[in-house]
Amino acid sequence: MWLGISTLYWGFSGVMGILLRRAWPSRIKPSEGNLATFHGLLFFLPASILILRNPEWHSVSRLFLIGTGFIVAALCATQPDWIPEKLWHRPFGHRYFAGTMAITSLWGLSLTLTTHALVPSLVAIAASLTGAASWYAASQST
Repeated sequence: MWLGISTLYWGFSGVMGILLRRAWPSRIKPSEGNLATFHGLLFFLPASILILRNPEWHSVSRLFLIGTGFIVAALCATQPDWIPEKLWHRPFGHRYFAGTMAITSLWGLSLTLTTHALVPSLVAIAASLTGAASWYAASQST
């Protein structure tokens, strides 16, 4: 679960950084600014609160994950030259998301096998389908 939540949070952080870059004041378009605001309010902020409020994780681990998330967002917003340019292209994002969904699917499958509950299997199925669609989208855009 820790690995799945971490990769998902870093992905949300990366998207937040890219949206902030696209909505930067010097090149702002109202729709880009709205998209960055909505992503921040609907995904990034709630995910940050969820991580900070999770009592099962040690506070140092929670702060480390939040800190690395903000670093990822800052790197994606600035896109420094020392990071390979391929990281900023859509196919990489699709592949990263597909990998994250694979981790989530494995978590759901393992939880289903250990608890015999229905909900984790539904999460695993949804994550598998979403990951496959994202992987397909990445192969179509290269």
